[in-house]
Amino acid sequence: MKKINFLIKQLFFLTLFILFLGAFAITSCNKDIAETTDSWTELIPTKLDDGAGTWKTVILASADDVKIPAPDAITTPQYQAELAEVKTLSTNLTAE
Repeated sequence: MKKINFLIKQLFFLTLFILFLGAFAITSCNKDIAETTDSWTELIPTKLDDGAGTWKTVILASADDVKIPAPDAITTPQYQAELAEVKTLSTNLTAE
């Protein structure tokens, strides 16, 4: 009798699980797309690059083809001035 009750419970939960999966599959296959960008204004470039069609592809043989100088030490006056400028600009940021 206990074995039958256990099998009935298993069958009940299996049926619930299958029904849940079926309901989930039906409701999740909605193909309607809600456009949330309709209220956005179109971005219009202020200037087009007229020479864009004449650009040339550059292929580097290795990363050594581009030399990047080491950054200044953080104790140099130039670094400290740039850091102070960044801090000043970041404190004056607005919501725009």
